[in-house]
Amino acid sequence: MKSELPACDIAVVGYGPSAQLMAALMARAGYRVAAFERYPFLYNLPRAGHIDHETLRLVQGLGDAEAFAKTLWEVRGDYVWINARGQVLMLQPALDTAEDSVSGWYSDFTQWQPNLELVFDEAARSAGAQVHLGWEGTGLEQDNDGLLLTVSRTRQKEDGHPVATGDTRSIRARYVIGADGANSFVRNSLGIERDDIASGERWLDVDMLTLRPLEFEPNIGQICDPARPRMLMPLGATHRRFEWMVLPHETSEDFERPETAWELLKEFRVTPETHQIARQIVYTFQARMSQRWNSGRAFLMGDAAHTMPPYAGQGLLSALRDASNLSWKLDLVMSGKAPESLLETYESERRPHVSAWTSISLGEGAISSELDPARAAQRDAHMLSGAKFDMPHFPVLGTGCFQGGRAHDNGLIGSLGLQARVQTTAGSGRFDDLHGYRCFSILAFGAQPRNLLSAAQIARLEQLGTVFCEILPSGSQPRDGAAVDVTGRYDRYFKEHGIAAVINRPDFHVFGGVAALSQLPSLVDELNQRLGSRSQSS
Repeated sequence: MKSELPACDIAVVGYGPSAQLMAALMARAGYRVAAFERYPFLYNLPRAGHIDHETLRLVQGLGDAEAFAKTLWEVRGDYVWINARGQVLMLQPALDTAEDSVSGWYSDFTQWQPNLELVFDEAARSAGAQVHLGWEGTGLEQDNDGLLLTVSRTRQKEDGHPVATGDTRSIRARYVIGADGANSFVRNSLGIERDDIASGERWLDVDMLTLRPLEFEPNIGQICDPARPRMLMPLGATHRRFEWMVLPHETSEDFERPETAWELLKEFRVTPETHQIARQIVYTFQARMSQRWNSGRAFLMGDAAHTMPPYAGQGLLSALRDASNLSWKLDLVMSGKAPESLLETYESERRPHVSAWTSISLGEGAISSELDPARAAQRDAHMLSGAKFDMPHFPVLGTGCFQGGRAHDNGLIGSLGLQARVQTTAGSGRFDDLHGYRCFSILAFGAQPRNLLSAAQIARLEQLGTVFCEILPSGSQPRDGAAVDVTGRYDRYFKEHGIAAVINRPDFHVFGGVAALSQLPSLVDELNQRLGSRSQSS
């Protein structure tokens, strides 16, 4: 017979990084969160090797981002693509090479993923999330009032994989989040099918603890050798990853033998004296997309909703963006500050963004993983002649979702909003550290936004927890309600985009910007209308 767990607002199934982030964000917003993970411990092994400035901005609001950054490796040199003869085919630069990137952090990093999970897990637990390790989702029912989730205690099989036992519990939840991987129990329970975009390539991944540092050439990059494409990269400050394509005639079982890894590693002069194997696994790369990302009050995130090959290093980042996007919308809906229709913009915003990154990843993989020697030679000749592989622009959220309309389209809508260093009467630092985290913000250069808006508009924005901030030129004296642009970054940003004021969303994306301060009230009206409020500018 089932026993009941205390009811919750949010039940999260799965407890990888995106689930941990969702649990932390919702618990910090004051909701009762219960998370369930079928393994009896944090997975504590690496998967994603790449994170970016947006990830650091998420960490910034949940833990000690500076300490976490010390565990990372900054991709300061170019990511190199070379051919079988060692000739450089392409140098792929980081998206931004300065610390003052749009998020206020260095652009790109490599990581040892367990370090990120420790930050998010600690943030979730300290905020009051109830984390249940060793429990697997086994039943899901939905009615007009919410959902009933059944979970079963798991035991470890000899191969280390967990299986459900007869010890079950049930829990009522207002919403259920399926962040339980590519074989998602939640997705399957909802009867949601996936579309296959591409699949089939197998790669051996060997992650290693560095015992004695070695010099590698390249240090990070793709070796585009049709005999066997391969890749190497640091994993943060302490580990390193090597990958090799498993050819069609080869078996995965053979490539998961340590002897095979050590034989392949001879090319890089890696020995048991210099490195220790932390994980060795053969992955099958897949690109799949769920046909729907929710059913009623059950939502899918991360690999449960979409998978992509790792060539562009965007799988984990896409999952974290899912959590970042959905969490603030759930908060507004559950607190009664926005209609439930706001949740429809989760998939309509995130699906095209993920699709764009999936296409980019597949495109990069097609170039670097060519197995036909003749076509590889043509590729080499083309790229060595000076032809460039057109690097894609970072996708932005498409217009028509929860953003300002065409009347305020200045090229910023849907892009990441700027965070730079400022000085206030409370001190100096990055903007979020001084003004708050995960909230709407209205920034105006040389004017206090409150002075441009009606009392009714201000009251509604205050209900949303909005930050109002005047940006003062570098060298100005700080004053209440204003922030000095210490590095001049805001000045350049506002001039570059031809704006006088901007509204940023809680997930850091730009809702809209206006060219003249007199237009700010109409943009605020549009924000309120999107949140189900009538015009309040008069």
